[in-house]
Amino acid sequence: METDTCKLENMDGQLQRDIVAAGKIYRQMELTMAPLEADLYFAVNCMQGDGQSQFWRRTVIRCFFAVVESLLWNMKHIVPKLATISGVTLSADDLETANEERVKTTANGKSERHPKFLRFRDNVKATFALFGKVHGVRITINYDSGFDAFCATYDLRSRLMHPKRPFDPGVSDPEIATSQIGVGWFIHSYQRVLKECGEAVPKIVKANRLSR
Repeated sequence: METDTCKLENMDGQLQRDIVAAGKIYRQMELTMAPLEADLYFAVNCMQGDGQSQFWRRTVIRCFFAVVESLLWNMKHIVPKLATISGVTLSADDLETANEERVKTTANGKSERHPKFLRFRDNVKATFALFGKVHGVRITINYDSGFDAFCATYDLRSRLMHPKRPFDPGVSDPEIATSQIGVGWFIHSYQRVLKECGEAVPKIVKANRLSR
């Protein structure tokens, strides 16, 4: 959502505040991602210089998923705010997914909050779907063999972060090949999400103006 003066003109005060708040979240997201992306680019360059280095192979996998997990969290974090701007109603399940917590009412009527974390595979699908929903678009992502490669690479990352056996820290040539397919799938899919959601923004702004 853009927050320039032209787009804010004549909007009601609450809508202006929501748009400004969303813009701040986007800027915080960019600031968070910047050092993680810099780490990844540096590690990739080093691995390209020494493709057989187990150190750089492990480092690239770890850095890549640091970027991915930060990106997914930030996309979900901004969903409720975008929903107030676009006028999309989120279900209780949507909000639980976005906030990563489940609210339960106890027998005495008190509300309790409990963490709610989806499996990685489900988290990716839910994040893309929610981000599209608050932009009023149904994004069609191909969850094909590329997605399977992406998830397999996440499993590799988990093994590298929590090794239990002597050979767990190793990254083989086939695993590097699989990771390249998975990374390609994620980049292509994420860019598609941004493109389709970005194209929906002018429609959202126009609808808000007409509804004044």
